[in-house]
Amino acid sequence: MLTALDRMLAEHECAKLAIAYGSCVDGRDIEGFMALWSEDAVWYNTRGPLEGAAAIRRDVEATWGKSPPGRHICTNISVKLADDTHASGTSYFMFYLGGDVAGRPATIPQFIGRYLDDYVKTETGWRIASRRIELALKLA
Repeated sequence: MLTALDRMLAEHECAKLAIAYGSCVDGRDIEGFMALWSEDAVWYNTRGPLEGAAAIRRDVEATWGKSPPGRHICTNISVKLADDTHASGTSYFMFYLGGDVAGRPATIPQFIGRYLDDYVKTETGWRIASRRIELALKLA
């Protein structure tokens, strides 16, 4: 049985994963990004489901260099523990293209939506087990 403090710590660790996701994508930090996922994670992104860490890595290595950088804003993060090793969560996001060091402004969000996450506690800590993207607005 989890104590209230254990529950808060687990929820905090999962919320940190939701925040780190945007930072790693925006900074094109592949190693940091891969550290967010469990080995058998499933990422339901706009290109379809990617099953397993190896498939996720292949996708980001193939696509990140082909698209302009952007900025994520993540808010309304909510995490609920199912038990001591499983949790689910949601967060809302806006994604802006541009806003990079070359001076391109990021003025209009290209995507607005919600992330639907499942988390799992592994030997190395909490990780994303699955992430679904639910788009409310797509301008890109």
